Amino acid sequence: MPTLAALLFLSALARPGAAAAEALPPELIVFAPASLTDALPKAAAAWPGIKLVRASFSFDATSRLAKQIEAGAPADLFISADRDWMDYLEGKGLLAPKTRRDLLGNRL
Repeated sequence: MPTLAALLFLSALARPGAAAAEALPPELIVFAPASLTDALPKAAAAWPGIKLVRASFSFDATSRLAKQIEAGAPADLFISADRDWMDYLEGKGLLAPKTRRDLLGNRL
């Protein structure tokens, strides 16, 4: 699972090199599903660019995180486990334009 989390985290953040690091805020606030509680901090610690910023994580159900964002909670990165909640936030204009990336999916 750490490899999956690393892919999510690095793909969501990242262009390699100094330019990407300069674009990061001094503290990166990440909202992510509770299923990534163990893996995502490990992936962040392994990413060389994260040494330039402090990462804070908020883990919870995607629905609760989306509602917190809607209520004004600051988040630099939102990793959703549910496409409908990402659509919900996008429909309310709460995603920065052209920043959404659908990275992974699954099916039964």
